[in-house]
Amino acid sequence: MVLGEPQIVSQVKDAYQNARENDACGPLTHAMFQGAIRVSARVRTETKLVEGRVSIASVAVGEFGKSIFDRFDDKCVLIIGAGEMAEETLQYLKSEGAQGHRRR
Repeated sequence: MVLGEPQIVSQVKDAYQNARENDACGPLTHAMFQGAIRVSARVRTETKLVEGRVSIASVAVGEFGKSIFDRFDDKCVLIIGAGEMAEETLQYLKSEGAQGHRRR
């Protein structure tokens, strides 16, 4: 279980339902919500996340990032966001050797 993951999925589902109820969900938005919910289910069933509690940032770098990139020490990353999640993600990327420049 990823810390915060059930809450995020619940928020996405609530937003989707709200969009549908208010006729604010066109074909692209509908596909996006459906895809996000489908990917969430796949992540829970096809990864090792159920074996232990980890953060979303560690999953983003460890599970997802490493499935795309063989290494990070030749990458320059940009994190868009603020707060603890952005800081934690940056720490995981830096521990893997990623480069970046801090801007505020």
